[in-house]
Amino acid sequence: MDAVRIEGDGIVLRELTDDDLDLVWAVMGDPVVVEHLPIEPVDRAGAAAMLDEWIASTVVRPRRRYVLALDEVAPGGPTTAAAAGIVTVSVDSIEHRRCEIGFSLRRERWGRGLATAGARAAVEFAFDHLGAHRVWAVCAPENPASARVLAKLGMRHEGTLRHDLLVHGRWVDSQMWAIIADDRVRAHGETGRGGRPAGRRGARP
Repeated sequence: MDAVRIEGDGIVLRELTDDDLDLVWAVMGDPVVVEHLPIEPVDRAGAAAMLDEWIASTVVRPRRRYVLALDEVAPGGPTTAAAAGIVTVSVDSIEHRRCEIGFSLRRERWGRGLATAGARAAVEFAFDHLGAHRVWAVCAPENPASARVLAKLGMRHEGTLRHDLLVHGRWVDSQMWAIIADDRVRAHGETGRGGRPAGRRGARP
């Protein structure tokens, strides 16, 4: 597959480049943004190492994860501002055709509908280009904003995994959300392209 570029509702998902260091640092270095993620905030050097790892993963075959920059765009126009966030699509199982999505935005870009648009584009990419049958995500019970995004995608809350992650020194639960191909057929009459996904699960952003 060539370099990924996905156009969504007022957004574009694209491959990361070396020029995205400020984006990675703004997202992954902000303790408020990573409050519910199982990583500690990174400094600029840590962000650079993270970016290098993500860019290196693009040449792995079969490709195991897609860590993409999210740009906000004006209708019919160019990007309106610096990249707003990071969206991931990771193949959890080739055999069982499962993909996981994740998303994190710069704090100043919250509340603009960008997470919903980016996550929706990621779900469509997983179904239509990676051949997923099931697309899932997890969020912390203390993170209702992310839960609202997942609900808007048509995902169902399937249950809660107790003490699933050790986050910043404490055990936290994870809410499991998912949408399957049959849900899309019932809701929109869409079947997607089918096929097999290209890798397996990667790290969440």
